[in-house]
Amino acid sequence: MSAAADTRPDGALAGVTVIDLTQQLPGPYATLLLVGLGARVIKIEPPSLDVGRWLDPPMFEAVNAGKESVVLDLKRPEAQEALQRLAATADVLVEGFRPGVAARLGAGAEALAAVNPGLVYCSISGFGAGGPYRDVPGHDLNYLGIAGGLQAGASGPEEIAMPIVDLAAGTMAALSVVAALLRRRAGGPGAELDVSMLDSAVFWSHAKVPPGAGPAGDRLPGGEPTYGVFTAADGRQVSLGVLEDKFWRSLCRALSWSDWQDEPSLATHAQRRGRAPEIHARLVDAIAARPRDHLMADFLAQDVPAAPVHTHAEAPDDPQVRLRGLFAEAVGDALPRALPPLPPALRAFSPQDRAPAPGADTERVLGALGYGPEELGRLRESGRYRHDAPRPPGVTRRRRCRCRGRPPGAAIQRGHHAGTGHPRADPAPPARPDVAVGRRAGPDQPEPAQPDRARRGQPVARVARGHRRRPGRQPRRPAQGR
Repeated sequence: MSAAADTRPDGALAGVTVIDLTQQLPGPYATLLLVGLGARVIKIEPPSLDVGRWLDPPMFEAVNAGKESVVLDLKRPEAQEALQRLAATADVLVEGFRPGVAARLGAGAEALAAVNPGLVYCSISGFGAGGPYRDVPGHDLNYLGIAGGLQAGASGPEEIAMPIVDLAAGTMAALSVVAALLRRRAGGPGAELDVSMLDSAVFWSHAKVPPGAGPAGDRLPGGEPTYGVFTAADGRQVSLGVLEDKFWRSLCRALSWSDWQDEPSLATHAQRRGRAPEIHARLVDAIAARPRDHLMADFLAQDVPAAPVHTHAEAPDDPQVRLRGLFAEAVGDALPRALPPLPPALRAFSPQDRAPAPGADTERVLGALGYGPEELGRLRESGRYRHDAPRPPGVTRRRRCRCRGRPPGAAIQRGHHAGTGHPRADPAPPARPDVAVGRRAGPDQPEPAQPDRARRGQPVARVARGHRRRPGRQPRRPAQGR
């Protein structure tokens, strides 16, 4: 595969170079899996950077570790040319724009296939490349709603904490890329892969239909009485997955329910669902009467499918999680970082790998393509790529000032609106009782109700046209004749 790739020699995808044009979670997770298999992933970011850097920094760190960062403004022809030169040496490109956007940025499948016919081109979008929802924006919850995945049975829709559609689509994209690379290695052509997040949402939602979601004749009352999360006496929680008949008997032994263990009317799953409220109420009381550790000891001893419910901070300390090596060591005060869920035999991922700094590899990557110091300098000076710092969490963009032509930081007149980065020349003087808050009282207008706030004939603080008014100002009357 690509001779230009700079990857770990022991990975299954050693020698594979991947260009990553995606942001946030689905695409970065897909390319993270490829990093975990040994591929070299070059992340292309716009000058504003991946929004995940400031929207969710821990997530960004988790799904971009081990990658390289190149900053290019693909709205400019010079940057599009640089991307095409890079794509000519790559094996895979993954993009996550809405359909049609990549083509407008010079990164469409057709344009890149012209410079590299063997390129595996993978597009990840919400609804796919065609159809009535093609251009509709969406997130995990939207795709689940369309797919029927938010129907949680008789209790109605529920909020799902884990972004399962994002992760499912990322997994399908990585699997599809590997399959396309195997076909190409066997002598096949490149590929154009259309990965829709809705596709994953539909299959995952319907592979296991929740209770109460089927036709009316198939519904059984009560749902699953022994499947869920329960709270123990110490306030900690335990999850139970008791569905099969043999596990029902195990649960009865663990809780000393000798009266129900061999009860013929509770012997089958269908019979237990028919008495779901009764069983569930007794189970809630039994678990609430004992500490979680005591319960877990008895559940495991009797072969009950049960597990403790951990917080994010507790999960890395679970003995099974530690044995599997699923977390990298914590850095500073941050929580330990989860590693890609790949089998140890295929894992080519170093726990020491971190997410790249913005644009940290731009000059090295473009230099390898033949860009000399003068070309790199011109790109830098023209702002076609720059090493921007991400916007900190909670910091919003400044409002745009309407004072066209005013240099930033210039002194401005009193009454100018705040929040645009234009400071006042001097602190605003205290309010005067002889200054009206709104407009002058004219001959056809009554005096204000409170004489201490305004008097006829005295100067008022006028607000320049187009500027925001302070709270409490009355609307300004338009000038006559305009």
